[in-house]
Amino acid sequence: KLSSIMTLTDLHKFEKCTCRLSAALFRLLAAVFLMVVLPLWPAAPAIGSEVSVKAAVEKRDVYVGESFLFQVQIEGADTPAEPDLAKVQDFHVQPHGGQQNNSESITIINGRMERVASRGYIFNYSLTPKLAGNLTIPALSVIVDGRSYQTRPITINAREPAESSDFKLRMQLSKTTCYVGEPLVLTVTWYINKDVESFAFTVPLLDDPRFRVADLEDETINRQNAVSIPLGKNEVLGKKSRGRLDGEEYLTVSFRKILIPLQAGSISLPKATVSCRAVTGYRRDRSRDPFADFFGHDFPFQSRREVYETVIAPSNEPELTVAALPSAGRPADFSGLVGEYSMIAQADPTDVSVGDPITLTVEVTGPEYLEDVELPPLNEQAALSRDFKIPEEMAPGQVQGRVKTFTQTLRARNSDVTEIPSLILSYFNPATGKYETAATSPIPIAVKATRVITARDAEGQQGAEPVKQEIKALKTGIAFNYDDLSVLENQDIESLWLTTRKGLLFVILLPGVFLLFFVVTGIVRHGRKDPAGAKARKALAEFNKMVRDLGEQQSRDRDAAFTKLAEAIRIYLGTKLRMTAGAITFHDVKDRLAENGVPAETLGRLQGILDECEAHRYAGKTAEDKADLEKLVVASRDVIGQLERSL
Repeated sequence: KLSSIMTLTDLHKFEKCTCRLSAALFRLLAAVFLMVVLPLWPAAPAIGSEVSVKAAVEKRDVYVGESFLFQVQIEGADTPAEPDLAKVQDFHVQPHGGQQNNSESITIINGRMERVASRGYIFNYSLTPKLAGNLTIPALSVIVDGRSYQTRPITINAREPAESSDFKLRMQLSKTTCYVGEPLVLTVTWYINKDVESFAFTVPLLDDPRFRVADLEDETINRQNAVSIPLGKNEVLGKKSRGRLDGEEYLTVSFRKILIPLQAGSISLPKATVSCRAVTGYRRDRSRDPFADFFGHDFPFQSRREVYETVIAPSNEPELTVAALPSAGRPADFSGLVGEYSMIAQADPTDVSVGDPITLTVEVTGPEYLEDVELPPLNEQAALSRDFKIPEEMAPGQVQGRVKTFTQTLRARNSDVTEIPSLILSYFNPATGKYETAATSPIPIAVKATRVITARDAEGQQGAEPVKQEIKALKTGIAFNYDDLSVLENQDIESLWLTTRKGLLFVILLPGVFLLFFVVTGIVRHGRKDPAGAKARKALAEFNKMVRDLGEQQSRDRDAAFTKLAEAIRIYLGTKLRMTAGAITFHDVKDRLAENGVPAETLGRLQGILDECEAHRYAGKTAEDKADLEKLVVASRDVIGQLERSL
């Protein structure tokens, strides 16, 4: 019947509309199914839901000092306990945290849907070989839901790196022969003759149990030449400069540490290494040049790009001979100081009464490292404790260059005291090979006697006879002060100046001026009371001011632009956290920022920005530097804004 009514063309159109309507209806039903029914569909059991633990490495052939990625992968659970890597002895271990590795998959076969969910977790670490050879990462235990699982051991082939003419690393000691306990200065210098992108030092000597390692402040480091050097898990403040080695001129990066030998013997210091991503060549990238045909070029446009590869530079192996301290002639009060020392003392005031405080200042001059220097307990020196009252605790000394200054308060016990006796410090002199004594010169003082203060002394009578006075009465009595009402005068209140506008204005103006003065004075005093707090409140404005003109500086001096951005971040952090900004590193502020509630993600972004600034300072100048700087500035403003809200 339909065919008899419709023409063939109409029937064809009707069939096409019906197909389109069916397709649209199918898509609508499928969308409803996926959005409404599917989320409520029960998940099928995960295939392979049993817990499995395995270890994986980025590569098995590495150089000594070259870091590689090591992962502990857990499948079937996403809340495992962190494994203990104490058994990993042949590698430096640096953890990088972990993250969940959960996933879901849906398959539909012949109309049958299967939904599979899997759970997992990954721990990430950086491992750096300490020595060459076939090194083994031992089996590790991982606790998952109360059960212990074991990974399989992994063998790593660590090869000795070879020195090149472009990168050289040198370790130098201040002395090659010394005594046990004698502080030595270790200087590590990296000589660079190519552009580098990033770098990290590995110095096994700093973990050697035969030495005690301490930090050494370098007074030659300033904002212009300071550089943050990754060193194992931490960072150290180093210096960027220029130097010559084997007749060649290099850019140098160096840092210093204090080494204190703990045992005698001949020691060959283990090699240090520095790994970096350096330019090893160039490549030409083909790209379409829209003007090639116009200018008659028959070849595609090519741009040159640097090729970066990981390069490892080994250091030398200095020899050190450590002698034991002789037992003959060792004084009973020897505290272990090795070096050449001298002392001077001053007292102020020197003219006092019994019991008055006397400030004693003692300056000890010695070698470059003075942190271990302590004065012998003053209350144990017989001559001093006999004549003076000495507090049991002494304030820690302050180091300035090669001088350490101590201050102590003394009080004379009696008027017979005529001097502050000599103070003695025993030490071993490596120049003479003998135990010697540094002593201060006696300090003459004058002590006056005092007597007990009585009530008569307080009244100022000093034994005088009391003054006798007789009471006299007024002859006229109380009537002497009496007057009648006739003495009163009628005064019109309207005549007073208080009722005028000028008078009222004057009365109101005086308290207003006083109130304004009080408020301004309070603000000024508050700022003087806490100047660091006032600077901290202006830290964000100072940061924005410093990074405002970086674009113009980029065109003039690329290194200075990235250096200024890193400097602006350090100054902000130092001002905000009330720290010295010139020598600040990310490691110095990481814990402080975390304690103030800064999220780990923000800390990671902050570290990445500082690392990228350092990388650009050592990389060659490229066309992308301006874009990189603009991106870094935008990211820095965002991170600093988040820090401002947290702090």
